[in-house]
Amino acid sequence: MIYQKLCAAYEEDCTFEITAARGGDAWKLTQREKPDLVFMDIHMPYMNGFEIIQKIEDSHLAIAGSIKARGGIYEVLKHTEDLTMEHGLLKEIHCFFAEPTQAPCMLLGMATGLNSGISVQDIGLTGLTHADGLAVGRPSGFVCGVMKTMLSGEFTIRDAKLYDYMRDLLETEDIFLEPSACAVFQGPVRLNQSPEVREYLKKNGLTDKMEQAVHMAWATGGSLVPEDVREEYKCTYPDEGSGKM
Repeated sequence: MIYQKLCAAYEEDCTFEITAARGGDAWKLTQREKPDLVFMDIHMPYMNGFEIIQKIEDSHLAIAGSIKARGGIYEVLKHTEDLTMEHGLLKEIHCFFAEPTQAPCMLLGMATGLNSGISVQDIGLTGLTHADGLAVGRPSGFVCGVMKTMLSGEFTIRDAKLYDYMRDLLETEDIFLEPSACAVFQGPVRLNQSPEVREYLKKNGLTDKMEQAVHMAWATGGSLVPEDVREEYKCTYPDEGSGKM
């Protein structure tokens, strides 16, 4: 499905012609055919997806690569612990987290360096939020350690904005996401508003590249929400000043 959607996104014709079941075969095809884009699964016999993309990088081939992980984000993290923003796959990726204002546990753990040794309640926050999928008071020490060299920054978001983004997405794209999943849209919005982000872009030489930037939103959740609950979400307007309605 992702291949067809990519084709539909381009005005010019595109084709996907070569496939391989084994990592070694995939690398040989990549060298021979020199495609514009390759999709790799993490798990392939003899050579995994990360190894092939590293070979592409080392060979200076002008090929974009994408990793597909059946195990989700933790599967990707497990295989990227030794990578940094300066090498291979992560060189042009800038990762930001978005969390509720009353439950920014990762922001707190990463900013203080205490990781799982601190909770949002320790600094007087309630941990209460409509964003059920993000309502965690204490961060994971494992994730903090993994993300130490990969996380570019954090955004926080009030509950009311979750519902605003949800309604905007439904109206403009006819896509329904549950409110907590809509936290991801705070990043692209704040990129154009926050002086701290503008300074980050300048510091990393990204200011003149933003017109070509691709914003990838980890937009999970929504397809299993019952219709009556969806209607309730559409009519929900939390108090801007509180985390919980």
